[in-house]
Amino acid sequence: MADFEKCLAMTDVDLQYVASVYAWIGEGGELLVEYRFEDDDNAARNFVKRAVVDSDDVHALALRVGVQLEQLPEWLDEACGVAYDTTASEVERVFKEALDTILDAGVQYHLKDIK
Repeated sequence: MADFEKCLAMTDVDLQYVASVYAWIGEGGELLVEYRFEDDDNAARNFVKRAVVDSDDVHALALRVGVQLEQLPEWLDEACGVAYDTTASEVERVFKEALDTILDAGVQYHLKDIK
């Protein structure tokens, strides 16, 4: 992951599974929001979903919400992030809320499955 990365939510890393949501600005200027689930005991459950806001829309988003481009991950964290050591269901809720927050600000994202 790159500079301007922000963790929006994460389960306790000592559990058999870890779920997390990160937001960051990619090398091409796009906003990336990634939901990752990793189960040490059952790799078949592992997945990564990534929402991508194209760089043109990122500039529009930053203008609409009144922050600089590199502050968008922090803006998402303030809008919907939770403390660390939360539950997996809460991490999933934060991911959905982050995507809704992006849509509510008037820009689209593309959802990709990674792996």
